[in-house]
Amino acid sequence: MKNKIFKLLFFVPLLMFFNSCTKYLDTQPLSTNTVDKLYTSADGAELGLTGCYNALNLPDVNGGTFVFPLQFMMTSGTDEAVKSPTYSKPGMSDIAIYAVNSQNIVIDGNWYNIYRAINRVNYLLEEIDGIDMDVARKNEIIAEGHFFRGFWYYYLALNYGGVPIYTKSVHDVEIQRSSLEDVYKFIINDLTFAYKNLNYRNSVDPSRINKWSAAGYLAKVYTYLASCKNNNVGEDLGFELNSFNWVDANKMYSDAKDITDEIINSSGYKLTKRYDYLFRETTEKWQQEESLMTVQGSKNASYGNYNLLLYYQIPAGSPHVYGGGYSWIRPTGELYEKYNKADL
Repeated sequence: MKNKIFKLLFFVPLLMFFNSCTKYLDTQPLSTNTVDKLYTSADGAELGLTGCYNALNLPDVNGGTFVFPLQFMMTSGTDEAVKSPTYSKPGMSDIAIYAVNSQNIVIDGNWYNIYRAINRVNYLLEEIDGIDMDVARKNEIIAEGHFFRGFWYYYLALNYGGVPIYTKSVHDVEIQRSSLEDVYKFIINDLTFAYKNLNYRNSVDPSRINKWSAAGYLAKVYTYLASCKNNNVGEDLGFELNSFNWVDANKMYSDAKDITDEIINSSGYKLTKRYDYLFRETTEKWQQEESLMTVQGSKNASYGNYNLLLYYQIPAGSPHVYGGGYSWIRPTGELYEKYNKADL
């Protein structure tokens, strides 16, 4: 009987093998969501939006985003922070000591990942109109998409100046860089659309972006542009594409005041009494009381339970024994002295 079973088992795989040789391989993916399959239902739209959120804390692949590399680019080597003397990761440490060249893998990787995030948003905005779903939720998703596109172009402009602007999922590889003026006008338009169309609180999850998240980023954009104009940023370079000469600083500061006044008076957000509650996993309620937007760390063990920027800045030590981190980025002495010594 065992012999018959063995022959049967041996025969079935052989039959499958010879049968497969008579047909071409079916190349249609069955386990992966392609765009034409994804954006066919309300659930698909939600999944596509989740992909836009996921881009905020992708793991450290080809540069990463807010997990670490983008923050390192914007903080290390400034008047706020310096790198650890023992930190020498290629690409990262070069940024902190102003030894960057065109081959820097971190700068290249962040460029790639931010445009990948923008591409996800453009797919969402292109496809969602054709989905039969609750109109109010559809409009909210569209506004979330505009927020993310303005958000990512803001970080592109901060780090790279004038960049190519893509509003469609299919990119023209020959497109040239737009001027910084055009990029920031595009950013302001997207964030303003989000500000006008998002709810006071997100209808799906209170930790997701809302009207006031967009308001906060508009305030950041306005004050940044006004400050750059008043301080003649980049004027010594004589590079017209990245010039701030077009900025009306008085209007930008006025717009910033108007929108921050509205946040203070109408949003319902306030400064929480316990500052340390903003950083604890068990005090999320207080984080939502104060923070207009928080990029949440992944709890997925396969991603390494990423804690984003904080883990790389807090004092060095075992995270399991002392609650420490890597301390790859450290505050400058000048920054530390700016704080009130009585402030715990």
